[in-house]
Amino acid sequence: MAGAERDLYSILGIGRDASAEAIKKAFRAVALKHHPDRQEGEEAKKKAEAVFKEASNAYSVLSDPEQRERYDRFGHAGLGRSGPSAASMEDLFASFGDVFGEGFLSEMFGGRQQGGARQGSHLQCQVEVSLQDAARGVTKSLEFERPEPCDPCAGTGAKPGTKSETCPTCKGHGAVQQNLGFLRMQVACPCCGGDGERIAHPCPACRGRGRALKAVTLEVRIPPGVEDGSRVRLAAQGVVGEKGGGRGDLFCVVSVAEHPLLKRHGEHLVCEVPVSFAQAALGAEVQVPGLDGVRTVEIPRGSQPGDILRLKGAGMPHLGSSRRGDLLVQVQVEVPKRLSTEQEDLLRQYAKAEGRNPSPRQKGFLETLKEYFTDGTNGANGKEGKV
Repeated sequence: MAGAERDLYSILGIGRDASAEAIKKAFRAVALKHHPDRQEGEEAKKKAEAVFKEASNAYSVLSDPEQRERYDRFGHAGLGRSGPSAASMEDLFASFGDVFGEGFLSEMFGGRQQGGARQGSHLQCQVEVSLQDAARGVTKSLEFERPEPCDPCAGTGAKPGTKSETCPTCKGHGAVQQNLGFLRMQVACPCCGGDGERIAHPCPACRGRGRALKAVTLEVRIPPGVEDGSRVRLAAQGVVGEKGGGRGDLFCVVSVAEHPLLKRHGEHLVCEVPVSFAQAALGAEVQVPGLDGVRTVEIPRGSQPGDILRLKGAGMPHLGSSRRGDLLVQVQVEVPKRLSTEQEDLLRQYAKAEGRNPSPRQKGFLETLKEYFTDGTNGANGKEGKV
């Protein structure tokens, strides 16, 4: 178990002389602070759940006089069990119902959990934006269906003119006692599911669920600099909770459409610009796409394939700040596959002149190649070679 190595008193933040009431009070405080439903984000919920389970194990030992005595004398080695286990957090809370009492959930959620209320679940939708919208930020309209309180029964789930009844099994407490060997635990009532009441005459419109699908239109603001796959949270716009429980959240997953000419690399944009041999050799002005329209870029004389020209601040904005990335223009020298007679004649003249005056790189390559094959070995497999 994750907390087996830690001192149980330290987990609850109490001294070794703490009374039974102090132990109970400390456990309530930890549970109140670390209940997963009070946390924001899945990672925080997981951490809070681990802390609560660790605290519940500490309480299960220290609240039992016999277990506490063995622990005080022998430490963890004196414990014959690792504490209570549960299939879910709800079951775990139910097993300590005598600690929390009926007012605990009301205290934790400001009263909205009273009377069997349940927090609504989250919803998720997808929003597609263009690269330009992702750079500028945009407001999108969402149209979808979500469960809302049923109109005929006003969300109660009971047939109009009737109301729910006190559960005869748990007498309205929502929990029943269950004996497990020498342990006596409280578990959720199997008859009412822990609500403490049941619906004898369900509403025919919603079949007792208290909710029905309704069309909803909302607006979501996509911030500048958002990346593909990012999530935008709309608080309390998810499914409404049962029996007066609060709404869950709506998470909009942003999908940024691909641009036909610009590729995104974080905050930077890359545009591959094809230029002719003549343009690369002589220099030229070319037009490239930008987020705010067409831009004119100067290709320097003698540009090589793969050269990158950087336009500062012409890329994507950094999410949450005014800083922007760059637009990187990558030169792609295009070799024509077909030539006119005039073009071919001119190129032949150029090639003839080039042979008399090779470039420094070409000249160095030819000299190295000649030495490689005329030193008596081809340098690769030890055999003689010929040019």
